[in-house]
Amino acid sequence: NAVIHDAYYWGRVGFRAAWISVTQVSLVVLLAGKINIIGILIGSSHERLNWLHRWVARTLFICVTIHGAFFLADWVRADFVTLELEMMPMVKYGLGSWGILCWTNITGLAPFRRMAYEIFVIQHLACAAILLWLLHQHVPIYAMHNIWIAIGFVTFDKVAYYLYFAYRNFSRRRPPSELPNDKASLPNKISKPRALAWRAGYRAEIGAMDSEVTIITIKDITFSWRPGQHLYIRIPMLGVIESHPFTISNASRLCNEPIPSDVKLVIRVHSGFSRRLHNKALAARPGVPVVMKAFIAGPFGNPPAWNTFETVLLISASTGASFTVPILESILMYPGCVSQLRFLLLIQQWCHCDAYLKTLEALASQVENFRGISIRIEIAVSKEFPGDPKDAEILECSTAPAALGNNGKTDSPARGNMVRFSFGRASLSEFILEPIEKAFGETMVAVCGGKPLTSDVRNIIAKISDDRAVHKGTGAQDICLFIEEFAF
Repeated sequence: NAVIHDAYYWGRVGFRAAWISVTQVSLVVLLAGKINIIGILIGSSHERLNWLHRWVARTLFICVTIHGAFFLADWVRADFVTLELEMMPMVKYGLGSWGILCWTNITGLAPFRRMAYEIFVIQHLACAAILLWLLHQHVPIYAMHNIWIAIGFVTFDKVAYYLYFAYRNFSRRRPPSELPNDKASLPNKISKPRALAWRAGYRAEIGAMDSEVTIITIKDITFSWRPGQHLYIRIPMLGVIESHPFTISNASRLCNEPIPSDVKLVIRVHSGFSRRLHNKALAARPGVPVVMKAFIAGPFGNPPAWNTFETVLLISASTGASFTVPILESILMYPGCVSQLRFLLLIQQWCHCDAYLKTLEALASQVENFRGISIRIEIAVSKEFPGDPKDAEILECSTAPAALGNNGKTDSPARGNMVRFSFGRASLSEFILEPIEKAFGETMVAVCGGKPLTSDVRNIIAKISDDRAVHKGTGAQDICLFIEEFAF
């Protein structure tokens, strides 16, 4: 028991807090890695564990503050603070460690972190390296194993990440012109292959959709990905050391044949890398994409199996459709257990959906092929209104569950006006509540957007779950919520 009010009380509590602090250092480091051991074990991804990384770091800072405050109080009571600093150089390193922890916790707060994220990352990595060195100088030899474990986790993460990076980008591949584009051409192409050659990186075609959106198409990707995953892209011509995460905005083919596919990234223009990328695309001739060498790492993220739910609701705002459109695509390719599928895209102006419109039109044209699935696609424009009511007609398609005819066979799927293109603010509560009330199984609500949208959806789901008394004897099934936001 450390809480005994005797002459050693202050030092004993400070020493206990020191042990509690030093054992947390390796956990903070472990939660920060991209190749995350904890994420692999629990089926999560590094960007979601980053939230836990920040909170464990805050807990560590509180413990370190208690450790230092109690020792300092003990020295003040004995009136030998100056003498302690002269006799014990390790104390100075400890004060430096506390200062670094204080700085990283303050700069890690969301308002400061998002002011200049690239600068934040650089200084955060530098602070982490300095902190480990200071702790190495401060911690006594009998507790040094905690610091070496943390250093080992850092080394493992970096080595594993760069090996994964090399595996993705340096491989023996045929020239892009020889790679087949469809299944029909596969036999002829494979019959006369040229020799494989070592190639670094991928061909990236960059084009400006408008003044706010840039599209990157990474050609001839030979691996698959799951809808909702993201990757890190590095373009040396725009920044040698910069690596930025973007959600993959198209679905993988998921076929067994060695057919390459393209990765499409839709990027909203802000500042820094995205602005330089957009300016580079604008400098090219109209209709001619800029071609650059790109290096990628990923895919990362561990989204659920979307087609295992009876009802799936997809809600996104602006370029958040990069997250929901591939999910819609994949479910229509492999419906699984899904019987109700709803898609809602919230935009301010009509032009904001141009990057996804062709894909949505193609999916809408195939709706009649899906029997037994009720599908609804809706785009809501909040700040732009058509002058002609006819302009409001867009993707309006739906299929009702197939009905059995007298002969026991399914009739043609019904077509109706169940999906609409609307002008004005969409009612999220109505969009979510209607299919949930009709659901007989579990419901998945996936939302991607800014903090206001995700907060609204979270509150609506909580209210519906409470009103329907989910799993409280009413028979109401689970409502699962999966949230992606625009920033880390």
